[in-house]
Amino acid sequence: PLFLILGLTLAMPAMGEIYKWKDKDGKQHFSDIPPQGADVQAVRPAPPPPTSAPATKTTAAGTPDGMDGVKPAPKGAAAHKTFEERRAERLKKEAAQTTEAAAKERRALDCQRARNQRAAISSGQRVAEANEKGERVVLNAAQREAELARTQELIDAFCGD
Repeated sequence: PLFLILGLTLAMPAMGEIYKWKDKDGKQHFSDIPPQGADVQAVRPAPPPPTSAPATKTTAAGTPDGMDGVKPAPKGAAAHKTFEERRAERLKKEAAQTTEAAAKERRALDCQRARNQRAAISSGQRVAEANEKGERVVLNAAQREAELARTQELIDAFCGD
């Protein structure tokens, strides 16, 4: 176990990049850590990370099986931009749905209130409203008919009946 740990520890620097540069005397140096202020060249880039994507069969069109008409996802900055665009579209769509749902709920509530008002006026019970002084005044027959007509207009507007 000790030799295994020692071997892995010594192999760790080999996984990074190797840099080449010349010092002020013109002598060439190689290292895994680039010096500051020198003209450095990468000699051997780090190996690419392993991919664990499963192998897929391809169709006659050259696309992976079951992926006809599906474009591969862009990589790098294009993928990030596409993600941000999709996110903005999704948030805009959710906001519109929320606004639409709230408006629909508000219309349903207004419809129910207007129907309740019509039922109260049509029931024959005494209906009163406040005048400009804040006093309760009972509606007469003409006022009751006018209020019933106004309530029906509200029902038509909110309920769509």
